[in-house]
Amino acid sequence: MVKSIFVTHPFKEKMFDIVRSHVPEGLSVVVAETDAQEECIEKIRDADYLLAGHAVRVDAALLDAGNKLKMVQRLGVGLDNVDRAAMIKRGIPLYVNRGVNSRSVAELTLTLMLGLLRRLPMLDAGIRVFDWDRNECSRHEIHGKTIGLIGFGSIGSLVSEMLRPFGVKILYFKPNRLPEEDEAKYDVSYRRLDDLLGESDIISLHCMMNDENRGMMNRETFAKMRDGAWLINTSRGALINDSDFADAILSGKLSGAALDVFCVEPLPDDSLLRSLPNVILTPHAGVTQEAFMRIITEGMGNIGKFDRGELEAIAERRLV
Repeated sequence: MVKSIFVTHPFKEKMFDIVRSHVPEGLSVVVAETDAQEECIEKIRDADYLLAGHAVRVDAALLDAGNKLKMVQRLGVGLDNVDRAAMIKRGIPLYVNRGVNSRSVAELTLTLMLGLLRRLPMLDAGIRVFDWDRNECSRHEIHGKTIGLIGFGSIGSLVSEMLRPFGVKILYFKPNRLPEEDEAKYDVSYRRLDDLLGESDIISLHCMMNDENRGMMNRETFAKMRDGAWLINTSRGALINDSDFADAILSGKLSGAALDVFCVEPLPDDSLLRSLPNVILTPHAGVTQEAFMRIITEGMGNIGKFDRGELEAIAERRLV
């Protein structure tokens, strides 16, 4: 019987064509029609390999259903949907391609910053209903602003490089401070979190999701931010407490925000985020055509190497 790869993410036709074109020789592929946990538990039963998206939980129930699984490859880099303890217990290795979409997400972050300060989506929407807003003066330059990056991994560091020509001051916070030579290389200054919140005109989130930082942007942290600051989140939706965020927008504490990720995805029809003013909402727009090609090429490549026993070639990508 031909060994198979089960892909948990329901791709559209053009994306599915890319997936099929990169399936390693000698393997077949099955792609979920939805990202419902129940469907994935049913379809994984005959799979030898799992290519796991972000929406489906790779937990004990899924792993037990896939009792033929030899290896799991993450499509992205986040691990908040993966029960690593369950994988270790069952002896199933996990592979992740770090940095595969870093540039695309960093470019999106910069795009959202500029679009938010210039209010581009709002201006576009106004013109479409015959509101010519040329003389309205609520738009801002990014030059001279202080940017606070919470998290400084592969994406945060790229954001800092892209921001450099704009003449901004860049602060960063991460649990383990960078060496002095790296701070000089990226032209960034370390701040404790409270100090960064108070000094920054724009806060951009670039940290991994864990139990310690869940809901870290809440009533308390918003109160520590500058009045009229902006917030960008291209990291994980659960970093923000939605109710407290809505209060900060409606009260004017925040001038605006751009969110590419959400606590519940797809965003529910009745989400309060949909009605907030000066908020840009995008659906994981960090996934570009180029990034998707890298994700699929490298992910399928890892599965192919694993299947052929070329484990040393992918050893550095193994996390479990």
